[in-house]
Amino acid sequence: MPNETRQTDNALAEGTCPRAGLGGTAASRVSPAIPRVGRVKRSGTILVVDDEQVVRDVCSALLRALEFDVLTATDGYECLAVYQEHRDKIVAVLLDITMPRMDGTQALQELKRINPEVRVLMTSGYSEVDALDRYAGIPSNGFIEKPFRLDTLWSKLQAVLEDEA
Repeated sequence: MPNETRQTDNALAEGTCPRAGLGGTAASRVSPAIPRVGRVKRSGTILVVDDEQVVRDVCSALLRALEFDVLTATDGYECLAVYQEHRDKIVAVLLDITMPRMDGTQALQELKRINPEVRVLMTSGYSEVDALDRYAGIPSNGFIEKPFRLDTLWSKLQAVLEDEA
């Protein structure tokens, strides 16, 4: 396990996003440059919810590179607890669909009960087409397929953050 942690740290330093839990440890290149152009002000906190530690770590590092503060949760139950405690500063939730105990679809329904205006970007190792087929009717603000590049994450986040009701 120490080697995996070292590889993840090196991957982050080199601007890569490991394919954690998605069929191996291969990495895909991401733009090491932080996107500078954007209409949305980068401030506030993003809540990252995923059952895989390496995914939470990588997403947190990418979001911090985009100048956001980050909170994390390991499943839907923890997501709801963290959201209720910090909802005044959370500007969006990056929520994995498939998790044990309470999955992302259930967590999203509960988040919407707490705050109908919550902005949620769903994530999955499934393709967007497969995820839409499997989880039709999920009232999220967007979807991003894992693994993703820094510039793709920023683009999707901009759309979610601009989608204010």
